[in-house]
Amino acid sequence: MTSTHPRKRPQRRSEIPCGPQQETGLQQIRDAPPPAPAPCTVDPAPRPADEEVPPELLALVTHHCRRLNAYLARAQHLQTLHGDSMKQ
Repeated sequence: MTSTHPRKRPQRRSEIPCGPQQETGLQQIRDAPPPAPAPCTVDPAPRPADEEVPPELLALVTHHCRRLNAYLARAQHLQTLHGDSMKQ
């Protein structure tokens, strides 16, 4: 139902834009791009040929990778089964 009474406070809208204008700021960024950093490459550190990675370390990393993958697969599976209840 629409009221016939005028508003007590008329809305104040200025036709003059105030504050930073987005289009002007974007155009300034496009006009003056920052300088690109100089490319730099570093040679890999040489590993002594007589020092190999211990097999225990490789086994430990493999074990942790398998455990993490199993955990993530289970979490994804539970999400598909109980997606709505997990959000609550």
